[in-house]
Amino acid sequence: MNFSTIRSTTTFLILWSLVMLAGCGPRTENGNANASNNANTTTNTTADNANASSITPLADPCNEGNINDRLAKVDQKIKDKIKNSSLNDQYIGGTFKYQLVIGPGTPGNSIDMFVEGAITGKDQFPDFVGIVKTFAKAKCTQKVTFVKSGTLPVKQGSMTGGVGFDWVSGCDYPNVACPGGECLPACTTVNPTPPPVPPANSNSSHNSNTPGNKP
Repeated sequence: MNFSTIRSTTTFLILWSLVMLAGCGPRTENGNANASNNANTTTNTTADNANASSITPLADPCNEGNINDRLAKVDQKIKDKIKNSSLNDQYIGGTFKYQLVIGPGTPGNSIDMFVEGAITGKDQFPDFVGIVKTFAKAKCTQKVTFVKSGTLPVKQGSMTGGVGFDWVSGCDYPNVACPGGECLPACTTVNPTPPPVPPANSNSSHNSNTPGNKP
């Protein structure tokens, strides 16, 4: 083998080594970096999704399907809000009180609120209004009636006129709150089912079979 052949072979080996170092070495490092970044991104995304799924939005008691459970949950929410407001001292002291009842209708599907007593202070009544407005929607506390002292407690079903001031909080004028949680221009009264009518021949049949009656 002559000198030129050795030199050519040596040059080829050097160039081949440089190509391998330039092409393989950095590519492996980038591949590892990309794999690491992808793994971190996947892990973070999975963790974010897990955290998002674990966060449950606050439940609105007005969305409760069962009317009795809805009333109980709304009542508890109102008590909680009063406790954390400027109204708490007056509520505890009995200055005012309220009662929630299932509204009229068959079946009742809305909640009426009765308030009795007095609220003192320029900021306290707006606080009370704000609490009620939280639940002022159809099939929830859509009607509030302010009644005279000694009226509460009332029985289930809204009381009618002559008991105080009505605040129809869940309906827009001129609509009024109607049974079943509806807002209508006027409520229609459904007559109860009439009693069964006796057969037309019942009296004549009875008379013909009664002893002493002449044919």
